[in-house]
Amino acid sequence: MKRLHINGHDGTHVDAPFHSEEKGKTIEDYQIRDFIGKCVVYGEGGDVNEKQGVIFVKENIDMGLAKVIVKNKPGFVGLSCEFEFSEDVEKFLLGKGVLLFERLANTDKLPKDKKFMFYGVPLKIKDGDGSPVRAYAVVD
Repeated sequence: MKRLHINGHDGTHVDAPFHSEEKGKTIEDYQIRDFIGKCVVYGEGGDVNEKQGVIFVKENIDMGLAKVIVKNKPGFVGLSCEFEFSEDVEKFLLGKGVLLFERLANTDKLPKDKKFMFYGVPLKIKDGDGSPVRAYAVVD
């Protein structure tokens, strides 16, 4: 048998608000459906819309964009492995209850001009502030 020793924030993973907020939601506070949904690539054909996931492929998220995200309440936000959330942006978004997927691979292969289904279901970790995920997209 293989024994795995991993951090909840290793590799492709999702962050729950508890990662930066003592009273924030943990991974187990969410339903599986919260980690799955219609999604778009930000920019080319996609904007930040309520209850729809948005993946950032070609740019990082600064505080101005973070405020747009919070205002428009997407289902979740994903960030390409080419970028990393700054500590202040990550804390701000998590503090507002936004689920964050980090270190997403192969985002350059996502369709730029149409919606797709995103799946990034975490392990159900008691009091988890994050979890590794096997993220993938299904494109019609």
